[in-house]
Amino acid sequence: MTVAIDETRASAPEMGGAFGAGAFGSGDVLAGLRRELDALTALDPAAWCDGQSLVGLLGVVSQVESLASTQSEAFRRSDEWIAAGAQDAAAWLTVESHADPRAVRTRLRRGRALTRTDLVAAAFAAGTISVEHVDRLSRVRDSRTAVAFDRDEAILVGWAESMYFDDFVTALDEWLYRADEDRAERRADAQFRRRGLHLSRSFEDSWFLNGVLDPISGEIVNGVLGRIERELFEADWAAARERLGCAPTVDDLGRTAAQRRADALVEMATRAATTPKDGQRPKPLFTILLGEDSFRKMCELASGKYVTPGSVARWLDDAVFEQITFDGRERVLSVSRQRSFTGAVRRAVQVRDRTCSHPYCNRRVEECEVDHIHPYARGGLTSQENGKLRCWFHNRLREPDHIRTRRSRPPSTAVSKSKPAPRPRPRRGRFAADEPDE
Repeated sequence: MTVAIDETRASAPEMGGAFGAGAFGSGDVLAGLRRELDALTALDPAAWCDGQSLVGLLGVVSQVESLASTQSEAFRRSDEWIAAGAQDAAAWLTVESHADPRAVRTRLRRGRALTRTDLVAAAFAAGTISVEHVDRLSRVRDSRTAVAFDRDEAILVGWAESMYFDDFVTALDEWLYRADEDRAERRADAQFRRRGLHLSRSFEDSWFLNGVLDPISGEIVNGVLGRIERELFEADWAAARERLGCAPTVDDLGRTAAQRRADALVEMATRAATTPKDGQRPKPLFTILLGEDSFRKMCELASGKYVTPGSVARWLDDAVFEQITFDGRERVLSVSRQRSFTGAVRRAVQVRDRTCSHPYCNRRVEECEVDHIHPYARGGLTSQENGKLRCWFHNRLREPDHIRTRRSRPPSTAVSKSKPAPRPRPRRGRFAADEPDE
């Protein structure tokens, strides 16, 4: 059952304040909207909120937030709050709505930004993009990027409407670098200079740890810490299974996720202290991709976060480089009759897909296995073209046909001839005939 909010026919609005009866035809529109919402609230969510209804409801939420933002800006331009003696519109709205003043000011800034971005405002009002998309787009438009933004606004909105959110953020970061390289490098340099770590002893002899790392340093620490945490999780899981005699749940484990991360940090320090002085020091790995247009000028971390070339340059003296050449996005590098993906073919699939290829999963390559699209048991070849990344869960889950058909992803369009747009990186949604190995 799919439920839609009925349109309320309102009388012609009267002239008056930005809010109140006059602005909305004696309040008929708002009253009608409240009645519709009350009717939906009275229903049992399990009885009506199927997937499509929920997606539609989230679109309506965006429409309402768009209206609230634009009306807030209209109210700011009115004189109602001045007549009340408020210092500014934000102060009046904070008092009258009992809202968080930070949320009120954010909405006012958003409403002001929407007056300068017509296509973003239209998509927001239609509910096709969310408030998070709008805020991201608003932050990249300033006096230095305004011309490029206005030129490419339709493309940027298209990305917001069609891409996975993480891919959209990456593409927008790359667009910002191309639109204003100096600004992007200054921001990256500021992130690097803000790095710091504080470890303080409390009066009860506990320790408080807090700090900030630049994107590349954070990626290194998170990668090592995550691997150790995974080891501890598997140990906790095995212990709980042995204790219970059946498959446990996370509530049955001996430690919470936060406790495992704390123990993983201690284990990381312990391993560092026990490393031989003449042991080989691990180095960051940089992968250079050649021969495929979608990778041109791309500078990303394994997590998909875009970083500037200047950020990478700091690590060049202490890094290891590998080169992977693509002759077309799905060109076969080699074919093998062996059962498992190893060596260059395995690495090529990892670099190409980057995350689990299931459309409803975003697990990173460290948590994934390379699987056959056409099962090995049915004659499938161990090749790049027949390989895909799958996390441990989806590698063991047989997909129904309706899931396999959701994998197509929209093509992108060039921003301009001089500065082509970054296309969404080739991950998820690539193959229509996926079947797990048997």
